[in-house]
Amino acid sequence: MVSRKQLFKDFSWYSSATVAAKIMAFLQGIILAKLFAPAYFGLWSILLLVLSYTAYAHFGLLYALVKQVPTLRGKGEHERIAHARQTVFIFSLVSGVAVGLVCFIASFFLPAGYNPELVSSLRLISAVIVVQQMYFFYGEALRAENDFKYLSIATFIFSFVSLVGTGFVLVGGLAGFFAGLFLAYVIALWLMVKKSKFVFRFVFDYPELKRLFWIGFPLFVYNIFSLVMLGTDRFLVALKLGATNLGYYSFALMAANFILYLPAIVSTVLIIRLFEAVGAKRENENISAHLMEPTLLLSCFVPLLFAFIVVGVESFLPVVFVKYLPGIGLVLPLSLGISFLSVSLMAGNTAIAFEKYRSIISYCVIASLIIALFYFAVGGTSGVALGVCVGLIFYSVLLLRLAAKCVSMNNKAEFMLMATFPIAIGLFAIIFSSLAASFFGLANATLWDGFEIFFFRLFVFGLVYLPVVLFFNRHYDLFSKLRLLL
Repeated sequence: MVSRKQLFKDFSWYSSATVAAKIMAFLQGIILAKLFAPAYFGLWSILLLVLSYTAYAHFGLLYALVKQVPTLRGKGEHERIAHARQTVFIFSLVSGVAVGLVCFIASFFLPAGYNPELVSSLRLISAVIVVQQMYFFYGEALRAENDFKYLSIATFIFSFVSLVGTGFVLVGGLAGFFAGLFLAYVIALWLMVKKSKFVFRFVFDYPELKRLFWIGFPLFVYNIFSLVMLGTDRFLVALKLGATNLGYYSFALMAANFILYLPAIVSTVLIIRLFEAVGAKRENENISAHLMEPTLLLSCFVPLLFAFIVVGVESFLPVVFVKYLPGIGLVLPLSLGISFLSVSLMAGNTAIAFEKYRSIISYCVIASLIIALFYFAVGGTSGVALGVCVGLIFYSVLLLRLAAKCVSMNNKAEFMLMATFPIAIGLFAIIFSSLAASFFGLANATLWDGFEIFFFRLFVFGLVYLPVVLFFNRHYDLFSKLRLLL
């Protein structure tokens, strides 16, 4: 069992590096939004989505490695860990090369009317896929062993080089971005290989491959369906509404996704502890703490991120990013849906630990159908954004219920209410702050006006939402639990 002191060190390393990495990624998106017209920004977004799909070239074996190492460690079976890593490494390398070749060859068969930059970008992506697979392998191996120090350093270096590499856009356009991304992966991978304890030996055990495949394949399928759920919106906008509308939508989605950053860090660090607890078959009451405490903490603090993003975009977009102004109305529904998703991350980890893949996949499918239904019923980017909002709320609530059932929680209804109620109050406080700004006649005609509205609305939000934080702290002693969690 890892001590709280070690957990604090892990969280400090990984959270610091990941927060810095997410901030740099956000800045990179802002820079690209400034450099690109909305149509090119939308094209960049859809290419990143393609790269997100090719990231699963390992077909779930990396997930098997992440799950098996802490699980086997929890059972005391240390001898099987090294053998599993050799098998996963070889398969990841081979599959990465294969998928990269498919992507490269496919770029030669695109219709003649396609944007030449799109063709060049696809060919560069084929090289990115190979180094990306190796980067993921070493990253997941380090994470499975709780070696967050070098994982954090590599994460920071990757993001920093990628941010600096954005300058390649000035000479290479979209292809320049992916050239910079390739360079970032290579440099970060070099560091991970140099510092990792993993030593490659050509050991390919087919029975071990089959065993790991069937362990990781459900996670692979779940992640594919999860990506489909989170990518349905952009594919609908790209196919039905064009690149310019995709640019407006992608900018709003980029802003909303910022809410997910901190909860994702917490979830990433704590999932290993959860797998160890399940692998050691501890009492449900003990496992329940791995779900309830982080979820209630996130439910209390996610609305603060929700408000920061919505108020910030509505205050500064009209004066800083005028060309993306048609997407301003999309930020609120997208941010609301992602806030619910953020709160349910530990619930998703719990369901995965208990191998409830069929249920999770069915939730993803239904959420994707909800997104498509809202598009056809309402139409336009507004319909897609509303569909994402409703679909993610539906998905998150069902996931919270499933996780509570997995750990045999007695107060399931109270847990679900306390996990979602603060977001509803946060939404009310955001709307109320907007009405208050309008009542006092505040308008953002200049950048200074934007700052004035931003801080005024956050102040009003705080007045409305602060009682919720105090209520939660009084009834659940959240601040003390936060200190203990860290």
